[in-house]
Amino acid sequence: MAANYCSIRERPSYGFLGLAVFFLIVISSLGYFAETNGVSSSGYEIKSYQKKIDKLNDDNQRMKIIIAEKSSFKKISENGSAEKMNLVGVSDQRYLLISSLSLASR
Repeated sequence: MAANYCSIRERPSYGFLGLAVFFLIVISSLGYFAETNGVSSSGYEIKSYQKKIDKLNDDNQRMKIIIAEKSSFKKISENGSAEKMNLVGVSDQRYLLISSLSLASR
């Protein structure tokens, strides 16, 4: 007589799968927090660079104004540089008046 074996299937153990999913969630969470921290640090760094750029732009505008003041004809004529550059001051000012009759029309 052959022995009748009742085949009872054992349920597979999902303990390893649960542990793998747990570690996957932990690693994903750590990656997310690291990336978020890096992005926020970059944001603060960009903001500080933007402040530096704004300050340099303001300084640049101030320097342009100083250059314009220093190179104006009044300043040049006061310090004697006008004669060195062969510039002559105007003694008599006359303006050109254009009448509408002298203009070309279509």
